[in-house]
Formats: sequence, structure tokens, C-alpha cells
Amino acid sequence: AYMRADQASSNLRQHDVEVDATLKSLNNQIESIRSPDGSRKNPARTCRDLKLCHPDWKSGDYWIDPNQGCTVDAIKVFCNMESGESCVYPSPSRIPKKNWWTSKSKDKKHIWFGETVNGGFQFSYGQDSSAPNTASIQMTFLRLLSTDASQNITYHCKNSIAFMDEASGNLKKASR
Repeated sequence: AYMRADQASSNLRQHDVEVDATLKSLNNQIESIRSPDGSRKNPARTCRDLKLCHPDWKSGDYWIDPNQGCTVDAIKVFCNMESGESCVYPSPSRIPKKNWWTSKSKDKKHIWFGETVNGGFQFSYGQDSSAPNTASIQMTFLRLLSTDASQNITYHCKNSIAFMDEASGNLKKASR
């Protein structure tokens, strides 16, 4: 079978279109990696990375994927764009208001919510809709990418000390 010149030209043009489409697709994928938009489909590694790519963006909810694996395990966080902090939501977001602990003793001993308090539990993080351990795994990677961390807990309790430096008895950082 012989090929006429105009047939070869047509085949080459089709081949060029396919190559161009592939190159454009690869370029888009590289750009989305270089400059993520914090969406579920294109999460940033951390909020700090998102802030570096988009310094004018406002604080709010974004998606991050610290382990940079498949984006299915990305987690929704609050990004503080002033500081670049990634704030991981607790699960559940609220704990029922109830009388968790009563003590008749005048001793000022500490108690642990997750151990001493009847019905207490360890705090968890991430969305309920995610696979188990997703947030835990992502937080392990986030820890490796971070220089420090903090935790905020809003605590309502009458006449009690929420935090005390036990070694010194210092109440400077105490909440009442």
C-alpha cells in the first residue's frame, strides 16, 4: 500500500494536534503543582505554601495534602494567611455541655479529660467523612513540615484552673 503525499500530511497534522494536547495537559498539571489553589482537587502542601503562592489571598477554609500523595486524603483546614498557619479542625467540633467532673476535695490536683474524667476521651481531628486515620497521617506529615505547633481549647468551667505550671505552681497562663 502506497501513501499519497496529502495523506501523510493529514496524519502528521493529527499527530501534531495530539502532541500539542498532551504538552498542554502536562503544562497545566505542572502549573497546578507549582501553584496549588487550595481546592479539594488541587490542594496545597500546607497553608504556608498556599500563602507563598498567593500572598494576597484571605484567611479561610482551604484543602491541604501534607503527604502529597493522592489528593483523596487531603484535609480541609483553616488557613491563617497572616501567619501561614494550618489550623486543623477537631472532630467533633463541639463537646456536649454537661457536668463532666465534680470534686468535693479541696486538693488542687490535676485531672485529665481523656483519662480521669468519666466519659472523657482523646481529642480527634479531621472530617467525619474522611477515611479513618486520614487526619492523623496528614498531621504526622504536617509536623515534619512545621517548626512549631499550638492547640487552642475553649474551656468553660466555674472556679477551676484550666492550666498551671505544676513545677513552679505558676498560674500566669491559667484560665479561670
